[in-house]
Amino acid sequence: MKKIFICLSLVLSTALQAQNDESLSIENDTLELNVKRVALGVKLGMPNIIGGSLEFILPVLDNHFAPYADLSGFDIDPDTETSVGLSYSEFGLNYYLNTKGRGLYFSAGLGNLTTDITISNLNVPNENGISANDGVGTLQQKISTTNIKLGVRAGSRVYFRFELGYGLGSIPSEINILATSASLGITENVTEPFPDIPGLSSAGVIIGNIGFGIAF
Repeated sequence: MKKIFICLSLVLSTALQAQNDESLSIENDTLELNVKRVALGVKLGMPNIIGGSLEFILPVLDNHFAPYADLSGFDIDPDTETSVGLSYSEFGLNYYLNTKGRGLYFSAGLGNLTTDITISNLNVPNENGISANDGVGTLQQKISTTNIKLGVRAGSRVYFRFELGYGLGSIPSEINILATSASLGITENVTEPFPDIPGLSSAGVIIGNIGFGIAF
């Protein structure tokens, strides 16, 4: 009787272990199927304003890591005499706390903001001290930042995300711009304050955006 009991116990233990292994396998397969690896969408906010977004969840390391790229281009007019054409790109890595590529995540990346600045009605003096207020100057200024963000992504195929963070970088307070006066027929370097661009300060740029898109 004792031998029979031991045999039954061994058979039962083996059957339970096999069932647990099968359940775990099914659960892992289901989890894998629920991971939408590629996300294409749009982001609205700062400093993106409006732009495209691409993210790919790596199929290694339990789906925690996801490289991303953001691209956008837009124009702003800080005042009546200044226009700024902006192009923004950001490349980095998201780290999701769970293993489905959704929910809370931390993010680190490098941002590049290119500003094409045009200022009119500049005061341009010549070598004789005569000046005119009809100068027009153009300048391209590139700003690089190291971005740290906290975000959350909700949804599976159709998703919504929110990000908040800061880009550390050096923003100039002044620019040296080459201005041309039509009336005097001269071109001179003049110093002007850096245009007032929303979200930018001397230490960097505020990051805050919402996004949505499709994942597959």
